Amino acid sequence: MSLETSSLFFPQRRLVWTNDETPRADAACVLYWMTAFRRLGWNFALERAVAWAETLGKPLVIVETWSTLFPWSSLRQLHFLLGGMKEKAEQLRRGPGTYHPFVETGKGQVVELFRRLSPFVACVVTDFYPLRPWRKQLMEVARTVERRIEAVDSNGLVPLLASSQIFARAFDFRRFWQRNFWDFYGEQPLASPLAKLKASQSLPAALRKVLDEHRLNIEELSPGHPRWKSVRFDCDVRPVDIPGGTGAARERLDRFVLSQLPTYADHRNHPDLRATSGLSPYLHWGFLSPQEIFAALVQAEGWTPERCRRKADGSVGFLGMGRGAEVFLDQLLTWREIGFNFTMLVDNYDRFESLPRWAQETLRQHNSDQRPYVYSRAELEAAKTHDPLWNAAQNELCTTGLVHNYMRMLWGKKILEWTKTAEEALEIMIDLNNKYALDAEDPNSYSGIFWILGRYDRPWGPERPIFGKIRYMSTDAAARKLRLKNYLGLYASRQKSLWTP
Repeated sequence: MSLETSSLFFPQRRLVWTNDETPRADAACVLYWMTAFRRLGWNFALERAVAWAETLGKPLVIVETWSTLFPWSSLRQLHFLLGGMKEKAEQLRRGPGTYHPFVETGKGQVVELFRRLSPFVACVVTDFYPLRPWRKQLMEVARTVERRIEAVDSNGLVPLLASSQIFARAFDFRRFWQRNFWDFYGEQPLASPLAKLKASQSLPAALRKVLDEHRLNIEELSPGHPRWKSVRFDCDVRPVDIPGGTGAARERLDRFVLSQLPTYADHRNHPDLRATSGLSPYLHWGFLSPQEIFAALVQAEGWTPERCRRKADGSVGFLGMGRGAEVFLDQLLTWREIGFNFTMLVDNYDRFESLPRWAQETLRQHNSDQRPYVYSRAELEAAKTHDPLWNAAQNELCTTGLVHNYMRMLWGKKILEWTKTAEEALEIMIDLNNKYALDAEDPNSYSGIFWILGRYDRPWGPERPIFGKIRYMSTDAAARKLRLKNYLGLYASRQKSLWTP
């Protein structure tokens, strides 16, 4: 049976990968494997699964998984994830789909779960996320499940398959999405795809037995549950008091649009003014989609398509919204999504060799330059440097799971200046960011880290020691032009997380 018989529209270029197997019409259910887009709306992958369930006349089973074996897995991440899982478990307690949250704590548990589910499944729809650990797990499951598997892109406004070009500059990528905006904007995911499903249908007893044996019950979806005390992580990172889930994400979005958006362009670089959106963790964990954020700004701005420029010239302001909204959307639609473009098309996206050639050359030429200070990874992690502003940024990252956008750039520039080589600086930046930040590991965070070393930038002069032609930033300049008094007071020393189980 062809999916085209379904009444549900689906943009085909969102289908990134499939094994081309034929769905099993005699199987018990359609399975949506949720790994990156951890939301029940504004989700192309979930739409695709609903379409198959409609077409085949099967009940939908939603299996959401996360692995403590992924690099940089931590209690901090688990705490944030469980908030979203508990929210979905409560929302789907009475259907229309069957929800099954699962946390892998030992090697091969996800693959084993799918091996046991395979006989009951007509087809599997899953999320396509371009980073290596997600791709690897997809291939492991695909080798196990002898059913049709589809991996669907719901990462952003721009589909991952929209271009095979690697964009070297944000300007070029901005011009690209502006030229194609109406095409991308016309492919909007449904706000409530599950509304298309019929009432929950019964599952075979044998399938229910497999699900029940691997299911986390509602009590276990609390981070303080004894179950999680026995989980061993490679890094001991404490949870923080930021709630996970789509409900919390929408509350944060509403506050930002109501109170911060109008002054965002002028205030966003000043840590004391707390003008940033705080949405990056929710975007990273898939609790919120870029399309839903865009829709919220459309409503707040009273925007209509007639306000768009006719010419896509690559400059900020194409949509004709207010200045705050335009600057924020440039972060969301240009700087975030250029990272997805890069990680989709470049296998070594997290390696020094993925930098532009000019950046590699100038950094290597200056690797032997004398450093004013040289700190070990342990000293940097503990914020034991001579610089109070840098220490504050590191303390903010470690204790809150967040770091102010401007401060993260400055943070990275100083790591480059205070380590023996650019290669070592890159390794430390990736490790500390992905270990502590709630919005890592993410294509956007890799864009930020590699921008520090020249990606999406140009050679700058005059050539400097250590930096060569890489753009230079200093804490002295930041202290002169930014509002930092409260920020320094708040993060002058390492705080303990306020979270308690």
